[in-house]
Amino acid sequence: MSHGNFLAGESLCRAHNSTLTGFQTNAERLKIGNVAKQTIQSLQMEEALMWIGARRHGHCPRFGMCFPKETFFWTDNFTKGKEAFQFYIRQPDAYFNPKWGFEACVQQMIFASGTTYAKYPRALHAQLNDLHCQNPKVQMCACGRRP
Repeated sequence: MSHGNFLAGESLCRAHNSTLTGFQTNAERLKIGNVAKQTIQSLQMEEALMWIGARRHGHCPRFGMCFPKETFFWTDNFTKGKEAFQFYIRQPDAYFNPKWGFEACVQQMIFASGTTYAKYPRALHAQLNDLHCQNPKVQMCACGRRP
């Protein structure tokens, strides 16, 4: 596990002949979240953030312009469903940072408890959150390839 931004996550996946993955269903989102949970538990971590392969649509740059499930698209050129775009409360919010602009990528929130974590009130394990693609503090990435 290391820290890196969205492009570093994608590069790591490509080094393993894969790409940042999308989730076709909620069941798939939860399954991958639970595998990541087991990883952080083995490392005695309480929480981690994990890049997934999703980017904000250009026509949805700010909060409220699109419904949450319509705000992002999967970047793996395979996943098509929108069911798994399950964001925690009041997300995606498209927070603006003067240095990085609006949040345009997506992270999955991983909690060792499998339920909640105090640092993120009202967030549940394996839910999604929008994040600046340049954020270097994400510790994991979900890589996948076509079946």
